[in-house]
Amino acid sequence: MIQRIQTLYLLIIVIAMSFTLFLPSMRTISPEGIDYALSTLRGFYPVEQGGFHLNGVTMWLTITNIVILLIALFTIFTYKWRVIQMRFSSFNMVLLIGYYAIFFFTRYVILQQNPMDSTTLSWPIILPFISAILTYLAFRAIAKDEALVRSLDRLR
Repeated sequence: MIQRIQTLYLLIIVIAMSFTLFLPSMRTISPEGIDYALSTLRGFYPVEQGGFHLNGVTMWLTITNIVILLIALFTIFTYKWRVIQMRFSSFNMVLLIGYYAIFFFTRYVILQQNPMDSTTLSWPIILPFISAILTYLAFRAIAKDEALVRSLDRLR
């Protein structure tokens, strides 16, 4: 299990999506000078006060991130069933693309409800893109293993 390269890819995805879960992906400053942050787990909150401020919009971002993280973790432990691993990996790629769609929709809704002076994206926003690339590489490695096993079955 651990000697396969796709396990390493999937483990890096779990770590990257964990960072995305806890670190703020966007920071804004209101006209009153209050600094706000958008974190996947904590929602949209004032930085000085902290706490959890999840609402209906940010909840979908949290759910998507947790599902991506759990699917990648589950895919690691299904190493005996390569076809199932490939299906989970392709579903995870779709979810990672959906994560960006949900993030930018959430950002749009938040900025419509709360006019802000300045908005900046933080570095954790790149981690789902890196995870999508690693998921693709894991998918290719799993498919390569499956092709090798099928070719060996033909020789018997």
